[in-house]
Amino acid sequence: MKFSLKRSLATIGAVALTFAGLAAVGSPANAAPAPYHGAYITLLTPTLDDTNTSEAGANQAMANTWIDAGWFASGLKYQRSFAPVGSTVVFTYHVADKDGNALAGQSITLRVNKQYSTSQAAVTVDGQNAKPGTASADGLRVAHITDAAGNVSFTVENKDAAGTVEQEPASFTDAPTISLDGLDDIHCQVLPYITGAQEKDDHTVISEIHYYDPASSDPAPVTNPTIRQVLPVLNDTNSIHRADLENLFSVQNTWYPTGIGVRQAYLPTGSTNTLAYHVTDDNGKPLRNATVKVHVNKAHSASNAHMTDGTTPTNSAKDNSANGNFDQALWTGTTDGFGNVFFNMHNTDTVGEAAPATLTTAVPLTGGVFSQLYPEVTAGADHADMTEFHFFGTFKAPTRSVAASITGTAKVGKALTAKNGTWAGTATIAYTYKWYRCTVIGKTATTAAPAASAKCVVIAGKTAQTYTLAAADKGKFVRVLVTATNPAGVGLSLSKSTATKIG
Repeated sequence: MKFSLKRSLATIGAVALTFAGLAAVGSPANAAPAPYHGAYITLLTPTLDDTNTSEAGANQAMANTWIDAGWFASGLKYQRSFAPVGSTVVFTYHVADKDGNALAGQSITLRVNKQYSTSQAAVTVDGQNAKPGTASADGLRVAHITDAAGNVSFTVENKDAAGTVEQEPASFTDAPTISLDGLDDIHCQVLPYITGAQEKDDHTVISEIHYYDPASSDPAPVTNPTIRQVLPVLNDTNSIHRADLENLFSVQNTWYPTGIGVRQAYLPTGSTNTLAYHVTDDNGKPLRNATVKVHVNKAHSASNAHMTDGTTPTNSAKDNSANGNFDQALWTGTTDGFGNVFFNMHNTDTVGEAAPATLTTAVPLTGGVFSQLYPEVTAGADHADMTEFHFFGTFKAPTRSVAASITGTAKVGKALTAKNGTWAGTATIAYTYKWYRCTVIGKTATTAAPAASAKCVVIAGKTAQTYTLAAADKGKFVRVLVTATNPAGVGLSLSKSTATKIG
């Protein structure tokens, strides 16, 4: 199957219905989905194209030979670009199935300082140190779960010292500027794939960032920066363009500078999504290391959804009505080496609006559950995007239909694995585990912690899905309690015990 940038963009647009969750509200949510084979993984941030990647044609030709060799599936992209030494780059990927539907809840592994890449950059990924890549191993592998829109992000921070890296190239389309001995060839190569699946089945992307010493430290002008939303991906197929509000806000009135963009969009109640903006300076160049503030449930908006970035929740006591002058929350972030800034946007309501007929259906005039957000750098001079997210559907707490169970050999030194069972409720459900050592056999699974008659005690500190039987378990029975959690509530499922005493 042929794969191209055109297909990549079409795939992002095709996820519209899944992205908003219209088909998923109230549907069962089981354990994490099985690894998908043959996923289409596209890079959303940083935006890399022929204008800012090194020797684009030659590198893609090289990637095509890897496809021909059978090492990767069709559509593999290979791109090299540049970032200043010490900078942070957030890699965000969109993951879709063969029909373009977003794959939410999938585990994605990022190979960092990839094997055979000669990557030598000193980097951390979400705080974990990566070793240099070798012919026998990657420097690091990190796994994360895709969000409701099928997106997943990894934060790569460079730790190399100034003076030890490459020189800044005259143009980002040129080859890296490396000395003859190659000792300053400092780059990081990354590759995402579906965890647990055959990597060569995925239509994926290899990104290589070369770190350089900036030729100049002069600050870029930031009197009128431009801030455009890049995640979630919104367009005329999955959101509503409010040209009337753009005109009202910046033409009929001077409340905002010209160039404001306004869209309204739908998201499932209780969902978590990555919110990202791309910031450029007065000359249109990426603005790095800039502080971006996002006004959440913005003043004068009457927004009423309950929102948090994981640190700062909205405060409904603050009056953000037509007469009020208060935001209900202010989230702050810093742009990365490509001028992108990211926020974890989570709605904590459990009851939202009625589901819309389509993603472009007019939003309700009354009874809305929504959040209006506006980013800024310079406190009023920005050309920025304003977005109003409407949350729909009722979040259902987890309920068990098939009990948790245990697999494995009941013998000291062997591992037991907890099976979550089957649950209904609104995705995504998180699972935690508590293991028990019991003196009587447990023949019945229940929806509560062990009763006193079960003669069980908690095995201290053992909360992983897999438990290795210890000497203290010999002659006892073992059970596991699975706790299923989503924003609407908590469900419990206690397994039967091992069929025999631990030997």
